[in-house]
Amino acid sequence: MACADETWGLAGLADSATLVVTELVANAVMHARGEMIRVTVIRVGQQRVRVAVIDRAPLCELPQQTDPLAEGSRGLFLVEAMSPEWGVDDLGWGKRVWGEIVAPAPADEVPMYSSPRAQLVYALIVAALIIFASPT
Repeated sequence: MACADETWGLAGLADSATLVVTELVANAVMHARGEMIRVTVIRVGQQRVRVAVIDRAPLCELPQQTDPLAEGSRGLFLVEAMSPEWGVDDLGWGKRVWGEIVAPAPADEVPMYSSPRAQLVYALIVAALIIFASPT
């Protein structure tokens, strides 16, 4: 994703895009049929890119609540939190799961993340790391 930063001048996009792609690829590896997936990055606006993972699995279900202590099943929640828009497209022979990432404005104009939900997810992750990392 660093190339998008350099080529398109979208500073600060790489971390969010990497997180979204990582979660989408992990889902595809766990659930897709076949041995191939495709990752695409498309610029869809002046400050926005769409990252997508295409695989041969049928349409997936929407994110559902999971056990808070479970090690997995949070990927689409992270994608939803980091992407102002995301979705799943039926391709007939498989699906495309995508999320759009918006380049952050300068730090003095907006909060650290582009949506309140993303800020909440970040705060919860930091709190969990502090709780589980502290000695008992």
